[in-house]
Amino acid sequence: MKRTRKIGLYFLWIIPVILTCGCTTRSEIPEPAEVIISADKMSIKANNKDKVIFTVTVDGVELTSSVTIMQTGKTTPVEEMSFATDSAAYYTFYAIYDDIKSNEINIEAIDIELLISADKQTVKANNKDTVIFAVRADGEDVTSFATIIFKESPDSTLTESEFHTKSPGAYTFYAMYNGRTSNEIRVDASAVIVTLSVDKTSIRANNSDKAAFIVKADDENVTSSAVIMMKKNWDDEALDAPEFLTDEAASYTFYAIYDDDTTNEVIIEATYVELRFLRNYTIIELSSNTCPNCPLMAEELVKIQRTLPGQLHVITLHPYGRFCYSELAGALAETANNFAENANTLTPPPPMAIVDLYEPVNLYPTTTGRRLADAINRSTLRRDRVSLTGIAVQSKVDDDNVINFEVSVKTKKTDTYRFFAFVVEDGVVHRQILSDRTVDQNYVHNNLATYQLAGVDPYMGASLGTIGTAREVTRLFSICTNDFNTGRDVNLANCRIVCYTLRADDGVNYFVDNVATCPVNGSVRYIYEK
Repeated sequence: MKRTRKIGLYFLWIIPVILTCGCTTRSEIPEPAEVIISADKMSIKANNKDKVIFTVTVDGVELTSSVTIMQTGKTTPVEEMSFATDSAAYYTFYAIYDDIKSNEINIEAIDIELLISADKQTVKANNKDTVIFAVRADGEDVTSFATIIFKESPDSTLTESEFHTKSPGAYTFYAMYNGRTSNEIRVDASAVIVTLSVDKTSIRANNSDKAAFIVKADDENVTSSAVIMMKKNWDDEALDAPEFLTDEAASYTFYAIYDDDTTNEVIIEATYVELRFLRNYTIIELSSNTCPNCPLMAEELVKIQRTLPGQLHVITLHPYGRFCYSELAGALAETANNFAENANTLTPPPPMAIVDLYEPVNLYPTTTGRRLADAINRSTLRRDRVSLTGIAVQSKVDDDNVINFEVSVKTKKTDTYRFFAFVVEDGVVHRQILSDRTVDQNYVHNNLATYQLAGVDPYMGASLGTIGTAREVTRLFSICTNDFNTGRDVNLANCRIVCYTLRADDGVNYFVDNVATCPVNGSVRYIYEK
């Protein structure tokens, strides 16, 4: 019993001793002997991409937590144990572990090399030849992020990485990227030489011989994009096409404009050629819708027109109140009556055809065509077998239904000339008595005289004055359609201006020299013999 008690007392004493020997306080743990910071490299590119990675060891044991890496001069720690920058400089770092500061290390951020280059350094100043730039930062293409600046105007930047100009000169560029400035690069824009040439400098003034122009910008043919100009005393005139022809003998000077550049001048001499205008004839047809034989005369006129294509111009007038009572006489009944009275034939019209105002032909059973041909020949002989004038016309109808037409007359011989014009309508549907005495309610009347120059005698015409050899006069005439009571609706789209020039062989009696037909709202040029 006593032995047991002694053993128990022994254990009660030994347990506190054991507990006391097995526990130590924090103050008794030794502090770390060394905190060391290191880096995987001591220099980086200052491009905000290249980075240094830090390592911290405490007594030789690498720690990734419970340590703080600081940059000298900064109050905030470095994140994620790494560092990158876009500013070139020296940076100092240290680590802190449990209030213990490590050694310091220096990291150098080396400035990047920013280079601008171009695919070529010479362009043509034509606003088309283009230089393309490239910007590289230490070999990396940063063109899309860089700003390319025109040195001569720092506020001017390129919206794209390319440059073209129309102004010759030297241009200097540099690039900006991340606050850095690149090298400078020079681009020379050389002047484009625009020239005008012509395949011949002398043509015949016959309105068919022509000269063709070529415009070149350096070696490039730009004729289709250029404007050829003919010099005038006042306003120069642009040609409609890169070619020139004329029927007026003179010296002509030309130049071209391309992309605001003016070329050299070229001179073309147009030498005189005797003008040979195509001879045309006018036939005044006196007709009536109540005349059964008038369609026969119309048929004969169509036949004779086929023998001289485009040279016979028919003007159909309908008398009223004296020889017949045509329903189509319209506003020109008096004119028709005067032609009928002056015809001086045994058989009163209609039907009748009067060639060039003075050669009347009646309708005959079998010889009408031959008699028309004879009358044309007599008129030819009356004009010495030639026409001395050519006629060019351009017409336009305004909003008030006024037919305005500009008439140009050119002559091959000095003389006094006059002018007259009718407006005729085709496709007029109106009843007509036929030769078998039946009535065609849908007969088509062509060449129907509808309007004429007001206040002018068709036998005399309006004076054009004296026109010299190979000279031209231009006059503006107007016919106000609202002044004429036609008695029917007129379709101006089916109308033509038939006009003729007159001259006198005796100074008193005028005869037709030449004839031209021009569509309303159309034009006709001079017509020459081939």
